[in-house]
Amino acid sequence: MSTFERYYINLHNSKTKLIIDEMELRVLIDKCFINERTKVLYAGISTVQFVNKLAAKVKRVDVIENEEELIREARKVLREENIRFILSDLDEAVLNEQYDCIILRHVLEHHVQPVKILKQLKKYINNNGKIYITVPNAYSLHRWIGLEMKKLANIYELNNNDIRFGHKKLYTLEILYAELSQAGLTPEKIGGTILKAMTIEDMEKMSESYIQACVKVATRFPELSGELYAICF
Repeated sequence: MSTFERYYINLHNSKTKLIIDEMELRVLIDKCFINERTKVLYAGISTVQFVNKLAAKVKRVDVIENEEELIREARKVLREENIRFILSDLDEAVLNEQYDCIILRHVLEHHVQPVKILKQLKKYINNNGKIYITVPNAYSLHRWIGLEMKKLANIYELNNNDIRFGHKKLYTLEILYAELSQAGLTPEKIGGTILKAMTIEDMEKMSESYIQACVKVATRFPELSGELYAICF
């Protein structure tokens, strides 16, 4: 199995991840108003299943990625004809058009200068467009439980999975609001994707109805959810 298959396909093909994907697609349709006329800029290869599902609902998806090898591998599995690739660093992107929606799922936590990325990409959102962002939440319920069990030295500590996935930092609502403000973005809605009392690996052992309930409860308690999302303009 290739590294690409391990980290970009199989890792995100779990029951829990797929349920979260469906929730995020609904948010994009209902709150960002994506439809068959929408042009989307998608930052990073991220989860190929999500990009394929997204491409089936919009006019075009341009995926911006700075690793040529990842683009070559992604072309083998991203089969929708309306998916294009742009080889570029996010913070230095020079693009030729405006987009209706820019999506940064699980991107900002991988960079030491996330505000610089936001400032650069917001140049390419059209007048009525939206920017959709997701980030890991340091205040996730499962992290508070881990802290109480002495598995974390402090609530902001990167755990083994964070380090494995290349995370540079974690977020809170306050940190997210601050970075959006510094980038000159206005949050229209901020919410949570899923309320986790355990790791994703442990949630896989739970029933689908339990996971669906955790997604719904996150709308009431975003400050404790596993991930935060923001819709901005």
